[in-house]
Amino acid sequence: MKTTLRIISTILVVLFVIMIPVNVVLRMFDNTIALLLPGNKFWELIGEDENANYFTGDYATEEERLAAGKDLCYEVEAEGAALLLNKGNALPLTPGAKVSTLSSNSVNLVYGGTGSGNVDASKALNLKAALEQSGLVVNEALWNSYLTEDGKPLYDRSASEGESAVLAGQSGIAEAPMSHYTDELKNSIAQYGDAAIITFSRIGGEGYDCEFPGYEGNAELSNYLELNSVELDLLKMAGQLKSEGKIQKIIVLLNCSNAIELDFLWVEEYGIDACLWVGGFGISGTEAVADILVGKVNPSGSLVDTYLNDNFSSPAMVNFIAQQYLDGDAKVSSIPEAISTYMVYQEGIYVGYKYYETRYEDLVLRQGNAGDFDYKKDVAFPFGYGLSYTEFEYSDFEVAPGTNANGEKCYNITVTVSNVGDMAGKETVQIYLQSPYTEYDKKYGVEKAAVQLIGFGKTEIIAAGESQTITIQVDERDMAAYDAYGFGTYILESGDYYFTAATDSHNAINNILAAKGATMLNGMDDKGNSALAYKLALEAEGGIDAKTYSVSLNGTPIRNQLSDSDPNLYFGEGTVKMLSRQDWVGTWPTGEYKLQLSEQMVKELDNRYDNSLEAYEAIIAELEAKTGRDWHQMPLLDQGNDISLYDMFTADYDNNGVVAADQFDDPAWDYLLRNVTLDELITIGDCFHWRHPVASVNAPGSRDENGPQGLTVALF
Repeated sequence: MKTTLRIISTILVVLFVIMIPVNVVLRMFDNTIALLLPGNKFWELIGEDENANYFTGDYATEEERLAAGKDLCYEVEAEGAALLLNKGNALPLTPGAKVSTLSSNSVNLVYGGTGSGNVDASKALNLKAALEQSGLVVNEALWNSYLTEDGKPLYDRSASEGESAVLAGQSGIAEAPMSHYTDELKNSIAQYGDAAIITFSRIGGEGYDCEFPGYEGNAELSNYLELNSVELDLLKMAGQLKSEGKIQKIIVLLNCSNAIELDFLWVEEYGIDACLWVGGFGISGTEAVADILVGKVNPSGSLVDTYLNDNFSSPAMVNFIAQQYLDGDAKVSSIPEAISTYMVYQEGIYVGYKYYETRYEDLVLRQGNAGDFDYKKDVAFPFGYGLSYTEFEYSDFEVAPGTNANGEKCYNITVTVSNVGDMAGKETVQIYLQSPYTEYDKKYGVEKAAVQLIGFGKTEIIAAGESQTITIQVDERDMAAYDAYGFGTYILESGDYYFTAATDSHNAINNILAAKGATMLNGMDDKGNSALAYKLALEAEGGIDAKTYSVSLNGTPIRNQLSDSDPNLYFGEGTVKMLSRQDWVGTWPTGEYKLQLSEQMVKELDNRYDNSLEAYEAIIAELEAKTGRDWHQMPLLDQGNDISLYDMFTADYDNNGVVAADQFDDPAWDYLLRNVTLDELITIGDCFHWRHPVASVNAPGSRDENGPQGLTVALF
């Protein structure tokens, strides 16, 4: 008997252990499993005409569609890759040049993101094939040394292209150690030494965080977004080979979407001649990058991040760590662990260029207690930076008021771009705005950056010696600042506003400083161009216009909606000292903020986990009591109107693409939506890459991908 009980107990324990992951899978993929069951009606629309064609595709064949996608990916890479460094016109390379792909990441590229950003690169040209297609001769011995016998990367990251990687953790770097480079391989590099192309890859995204201190067990390596010791050794070896005359040029490709630290570019020992940021390659990006390297494409991309020499110089990094609430009048254990943590964004708006350019201006103008800030020490390349194989000059900068398509005030900004180099190319023109930082702003905590990108455009291909005048429209609505602690909406203040046309954010602030009369004697690191800056003196009634832009284009009032997410509003004024340009040194983040859990927080969290109609109405009543205004009430549900989605194929949904403020053009839509039940409303949100069928309106289930790459998996 005891033996039998032991056997049964053992079986039950094993079954219990097995059912834990099985239950997780079933809950995550319930729709997919249901789809495969016999008689499933997931896709069926009752009463559907089998011969009807409700949607017409843009392409006649699947081959045509795939070719268009590949062309688009090529164009995105060709237009978006940013040339950061090009000493002595090292690029473009001459077709026929013999090159060595000197990095194991060359054979293990990052083509896209992770999770929902994943890219299937199985049909993409690898870097070697792309370089050869563009006319370069690639060191095959070196290339093959990074591959196993079956053609897979010898030094593989834990996350490579093509993996889902939703819950995989962190990705490795996996560069080849110096022991990999035998004398034979070094001799082959010398034989293909017109250029060494070194690829540094990083991957970060859904399920793949960028690890920080102690990465890969190395206490000296502060973060995943800097080169590790193996990569630095690779650069030392390349620099040594160059000093011996075995390599003529060293070219770095930055194969990452995250902003990697670039302090290594300035080390003379490494001898780096050129650097090209390429991001994720996508299905055909390698071909575009190869064409850039040989000059078939002239780079015209601009950075969308500020690239730093040290990422930890950013105020956002000081307390970039999840904190757990302290026990107060409630116990942390009384709420789920997943929601018992928080992070305080003490830096406020001062992220990226909005921090570095603003503190730079305050340093030059001797205001805001800017301290010993050193822009050049921190910033490798500013936001918007990108070189070309030719040279451009700007002139004839003008700003004229106008009216936009919505009948609101705007400013039409024109500038002439001249190609003064000897190669045809495109130029990205960026328009930046500086708003006045007033006494009202200082009193009510309205932080304003010294410059903000407010418009941009790109020229057509301009031949050498030719020019193009480009016009960029800036809506006055976009010039308004959000005032959370005063009027609780967008405001436009009286004062001096500056527009400038610039090549990047730092060029922009120097142009504006020049227009204000500052010079390099004041500490500017470049003289700027005051001719490319325009001062606009605005006058608002009473000094502050808190009405014009307090309503959205469709008539909805704009008010604070998420005040409970602000510690200073939820816990009380002064709970967190936010970074302010009033006093950079005095408000600089100091580290962790410890917040206490309260019974009120637990109560509110419990309400939000209750999906009943009563709980919903309680939340609405509480919000109305707090804000003193009406909130949208629960719509009519489960009305049983004799109408279904099938009846709506010919019904107008909106008015020329703009949904009406309170109703759809065809009132039948309102009747249709009143059929939906509360259970269906709840169920619609309980899905994983799918939308459940909505039986009350005869809406079939659908495949709904949630990432930036579109439909990345088959429907069946």
